[in-house]
Amino acid sequence: MKRLFALCCFSFISSTVFSQDTTTVAVIHKHHDNVLTLTAGIGDWQKQNYKQPDSTAFGSSAGFAPITIKFEHFFSNSISASVNLSYDWFYYSYSKKGYTNGVLFYRPQTDKVHIISPGIQVYYHFCKLLPAKWDPFIGLGITVNYVYHSNYPKTDSTIGPVQAQITPTVRLGVRYYFSPQISAYLDAGYDKTSIMNIGFSYRFTRK
Repeated sequence: MKRLFALCCFSFISSTVFSQDTTTVAVIHKHHDNVLTLTAGIGDWQKQNYKQPDSTAFGSSAGFAPITIKFEHFFSNSISASVNLSYDWFYYSYSKKGYTNGVLFYRPQTDKVHIISPGIQVYYHFCKLLPAKWDPFIGLGITVNYVYHSNYPKTDSTIGPVQAQITPTVRLGVRYYFSPQISAYLDAGYDKTSIMNIGFSYRFTRK
């Protein structure tokens, strides 16, 4: 999944870059600029940090990288805000412990997990401090992780099939502009979705 996403990003960026004039790349954002970003996550926080009840034995897990789409609006050349929506899916196997006539046994189970995470973020951009084409930034915000379980272990009665986790977020990242509109995107930080995101952005500018 990650390789396919990366290949699609590379093909899209390459075709756009070579079809445009890249001699003048203005990275300094303007008031009312809008940027649309699509990324895939690296380091799945939910899957890697999932906690099992003590009475179950964790098995294997599988899924795909978290996907995030972000719409960002600039209020000045340094300040912007965005609304984000992330989706993650994976499943894991576990064995439920039990006893029959005093004999311990394990019953195999599977739980499919869907995670939808809407959020908002405010960014400060440091693009004036670096050479043209670079757009470094830091972002702070909040997200809500809605976690849906198909078969969560029933040993913990406090956990239901749907969980809502409110999480503060901090992301540090950079864009590299190949053209006035197209840029590669990379960020890292904490949001309970992924440790790192990689993808591409498209900037809509006013004349």
